[in-house]
Amino acid sequence: MSLEAFEACAAEYDRAVARADIVDRFCSLSDWVVPAKRAFHPDVPTLVYRMGAGWVPLMTFETTLGRTWMPLEASWGLASALVSEEPARLSRQFAQVALENRDAWDALFLTGLKRGGRAFTQLVHAFGRGMRLGLGKPTVRYVASLEGGMDGWLGRRTRTFRKNLRAAVRKCPDTITFSCIANVPPDAVADLFTEVMSVEAKSWKGQSGVGVAEGPMRAFYAEMVPRLASRGALRITTARDPDGLLIGFVLGGLLGTAYRGLQISYADSYRHLSLGNLLQRTTIEGLASEGVLSYDLGTEKDYKRFWAEEQRESVPLVIR
Repeated sequence: MSLEAFEACAAEYDRAVARADIVDRFCSLSDWVVPAKRAFHPDVPTLVYRMGAGWVPLMTFETTLGRTWMPLEASWGLASALVSEEPARLSRQFAQVALENRDAWDALFLTGLKRGGRAFTQLVHAFGRGMRLGLGKPTVRYVASLEGGMDGWLGRRTRTFRKNLRAAVRKCPDTITFSCIANVPPDAVADLFTEVMSVEAKSWKGQSGVGVAEGPMRAFYAEMVPRLASRGALRITTARDPDGLLIGFVLGGLLGTAYRGLQISYADSYRHLSLGNLLQRTTIEGLASEGVLSYDLGTEKDYKRFWAEEQRESVPLVIR
């Protein structure tokens, strides 16, 4: 089906994602994959399959391997190429369709798979004869447990980590105010997004040209944020100066009792206050008070291992 037809079925698809046996549910949602497709590959043909056992949302992209079928979001390798409660069955159904249409593709780049999982194993079995199979670069995410609330999370941190966090709290002036916003009114989303992007531009990432305040990355967030707000899933933590000016934020979204952090930034002039750590602490405090049970901090960066216990890996399977 087309992207427009897929959008019309988004609620049904998202219910399937919530139940699916996949590694990364949040980044397989329509809230993620549709904005990614529009922002990064607007002119690439969409190729979404809806099958008896589930969904295979793909696009046809010209790569160094030739005509390549890949998920609507393949930039980070987070979105699952196959969405199903019965991944082995869906893999068999998809393999049959792909093999019947071998003239339409030169390669398959299927991301979001669990190495050795049911979908992975079935795909290897189905395409193993007559095809060249390989693994792409794994994607690793850090996930923190919020079981036991704020006290439980703190209890799983190292003594040094807790000491440094307490020192950051003491050092921060009382004139800096932190808030967790659980429900952003639809008519306030645009203004809040403008504020957030203004801070992003003043962060070290924005000043280094690797932020999300410009180009396709901004377009991606500009569509995703209102989508999350419309279903009550948007969560934002803010830090404001004495005049009420936004100086830092954590942006994220919920799926059930799991929270996915999307972006954290603060004005570089406030770096000396450990503002990033204080924003993360406030976020976890707010999530714990809501009964959220896990915090996915996103893809691998050194500092994240101090905030989380678990690493979750997914891999792309390349079929040629």
